[in-house]
Amino acid sequence: MFRLPLSPLRAVRSLSFAAVFAGLCLAAPASAQEDEEKTAAIRELVEITQVEAMADQMIGLFNEDILPMLLEANPDQSEKLRTIVREEVTATMNDMKPAVVALTASVWSRHFSTQEIRELTAFYKTPLGVKLLEKQPVIARESMQAGMQMSQQAAMTAMEHIKQRLTAESLSIPAPL
Repeated sequence: MFRLPLSPLRAVRSLSFAAVFAGLCLAAPASAQEDEEKTAAIRELVEITQVEAMADQMIGLFNEDILPMLLEANPDQSEKLRTIVREEVTATMNDMKPAVVALTASVWSRHFSTQEIRELTAFYKTPLGVKLLEKQPVIARESMQAGMQMSQQAAMTAMEHIKQRLTAESLSIPAPL
């Protein structure tokens, strides 16, 4: 029997992250009562910011997260595994889009007025806005990497200080530290 070397919790967490990200990126009318003008403004903002491409990137990131574990368990099935993961993740994300879209439009509507949405759209049409859209994925990735490195360094420094304090207080230091 094939056992997935990915814990169900991690798989759900990864897919949930992708769904939440997609939800933050996609927008459509939350209900029939939503202002049509605001809905149109949200749709234009979504189009100009290329959020569907971002959702596709999230699918790619999920694929990158799960594929190495599957390949480790099935090293001679690379192409088959790539196909299965790509098809299943894409299908799942596509099935979730309508509900995520409705939820997200509601979020956009609560946080931005129609005028603010128009102003954001106008900004993204400027040369600086276009540059921001192009650079945003790189900036986010570099910021995340730097933040992780800083967090690791802070954790190591804090652990060293904790060990010093425990020693100074004549307290036992557990082996894992």
